[in-house]
Amino acid sequence: MFLSWPHAFAPMGETEMIDHRAIVRPLKSSTLVLLVMMMIASGCASGSRPGASSGVVGPAPLPARISHVVFITLHDPARTEQLIADCDRLLPTIPGVTSYACGRHIDTGRASVDASYHVGLYIGFDSTEGYAVYVDHPQHVELVTKWRPEIASMLVRDWWDDGQRPRN
Repeated sequence: MFLSWPHAFAPMGETEMIDHRAIVRPLKSSTLVLLVMMMIASGCASGSRPGASSGVVGPAPLPARISHVVFITLHDPARTEQLIADCDRLLPTIPGVTSYACGRHIDTGRASVDASYHVGLYIGFDSTEGYAVYVDHPQHVELVTKWRPEIASMLVRDWWDDGQRPRN
């Protein structure tokens, strides 16, 4: 005999005899559904997007061996999104590029952070050969040729990371 919702929680003696199997089965399946929903929700909230923290503390991944960083100030800041779109379209697919990021300046409220640029660009390479391919590649040349007249100033920094530092 299966009892409806109000009967299942009535005190014993105020209702007829309750078949415990009829109550236990729905509770088990509803509990299982609840647990699965909680697991899914916690997985979604724990950073399932690429690059999000998993909550596990450990050493940060090492960057590419060669880091090429460019800070660009445009004559017309309204063209910032166009430059970012062109960088995104042309640069990441060049052979030798192992990591890439491009975006606009973010105001973090820190006086020590230089805010004099519109676009920041990071490109990583694993070798000087990969870097050389990038510099002469038609897609890089196309970007530089198109945007050079639009650039008010540019700061370029390259460095080598030997990856030999000890990790704690």
